[in-house]
Amino acid sequence: MYLGILTSIYIFTSGTTALVSYLGTTILIPLIVALADTVITPGTYLLKKRIRASAQRKLKNYKNIVTIVIAGSHGKSTTKTFLYELLRYHYNTKMALRNINTPMGIADWINKELHGGVDILIAEIDTYWVGEITDSCHMLRPRHAIVTSLGEQHLVRFKNQEELHQALLETFTCTTIDGLKLAPRELKNNLEKKGLNDIIYVDDIPYYAGRKIETPQLSETQKKDLSLALRMAEEFSIPEHIVVDICSKLTPPDRRQVQSKMHGFEVVDDSYNISFETAQKGITRAAELAKEKNKKLLIVTAGIPELGKENAQANTKLGQQMAITANYIAILKSDFHKAIIEGIPKKSSYSLYPSIDDFWLATESFPKDEWLILVQPELTDLYY
Repeated sequence: MYLGILTSIYIFTSGTTALVSYLGTTILIPLIVALADTVITPGTYLLKKRIRASAQRKLKNYKNIVTIVIAGSHGKSTTKTFLYELLRYHYNTKMALRNINTPMGIADWINKELHGGVDILIAEIDTYWVGEITDSCHMLRPRHAIVTSLGEQHLVRFKNQEELHQALLETFTCTTIDGLKLAPRELKNNLEKKGLNDIIYVDDIPYYAGRKIETPQLSETQKKDLSLALRMAEEFSIPEHIVVDICSKLTPPDRRQVQSKMHGFEVVDDSYNISFETAQKGITRAAELAKEKNKKLLIVTAGIPELGKENAQANTKLGQQMAITANYIAILKSDFHKAIIEGIPKKSSYSLYPSIDDFWLATESFPKDEWLILVQPELTDLYY
């Protein structure tokens, strides 16, 4: 009898505990999170607003600073770095390091790092929604602007490619009327159709003041970025012999088609480029180098994130290109690896690895003197 009563109590209390746990998980926790968000969000918004207002006031106080903004689907950081190198010996030039390119990131950098005596400020600006670049430009008040490309990066965050391009082109509409506005010549027809008639279009081959600039150490993609930087540098009358000397020593920013050594292998490190277009160009560049060095090409990749409906098959197309170009492919496990594999017809031409570290641990079957490795994004420190 007592055993039956105890059993009944146990079942009742267990059921009650389970019910309370279920209600807590499905109802109470979401309510608490929603309440916390309601309380915190206004405070966060006001804090961000104050930080940006502070940066804007600071820039207004430095009335003589000329601000140059650089936007685009890809090529922003490379163009920014090249332009900084071209200007910094003749002007006190500042640029935000790394990928500081959102309104909050730029504002925080200005508040902490920008000081008096600066002649030129170079700012990279990016966008995840229509209006974000306008917010950055409202704070920066740019005199000159460069749009490096109109591609597909971050497309998943926009309705379509047209909306993405609209967001990027705010760069030009927010620049002063008499400022210099530059874009690659390949965008000419597109921009003229949009009514942008005050843009100067720059050819892919680097020129300065009518002189062709030789940069054999740079890839074709990097030369296009340099062309834009050189045309902007002309606006500041940098002596030609200085420009030639600087360009002969230029190197791209880290992890953007940079030739280096990793674990004893010759490597093309392209691990920070996460757009489909730059991934394709990186593969082409690595294939050319492998041929020059008489080596086989091994590509390491985890795929391209943030693909929208218009380029949903990009990772599969990437797999197809790699299958044609590379001798072997190391695919890193990610949300995108299955799409890459769909583009590779032969299972014997690739292997799947849990991470980049697992790949490096398994390279004993690839003789270092026979293989060139292209490292594309592993995503662990970029996306997840």
